[in-house]
Amino acid sequence: MTGLKWKPQVNRDGDKVANCWLTECRYKVARCFIGSAERYMVTAPGARAAFAYVGSREEVVAVIKIDKELHIDRS
Repeated sequence: MTGLKWKPQVNRDGDKVANCWLTECRYKVARCFIGSAERYMVTAPGARAAFAYVGSREEVVAVIKIDKELHIDRS
C-alpha cells in the first residue's frame, strides 16, 4: 500500500486477523462492509474507535497523513 508499510495484525496467539493491518506508525486498518460498500476503518494509535471510514487504500494513507500532521504527538 502506498507510502506506508503495513503488516497483518495478529491476535495474542500469533494468528493473523483477517482483513486487519497495523501500519508502521501503529494505526490499525480494518476492511469491512457497510451495506454492500467496501470500506476501510482507520483507528489511531491508542484509540478505541475508528476516526475514519474511507473507500480506498489511497484514502487510508491520506487520512493517516492528515491525522499525523494534526496530532504530531502520535509520530
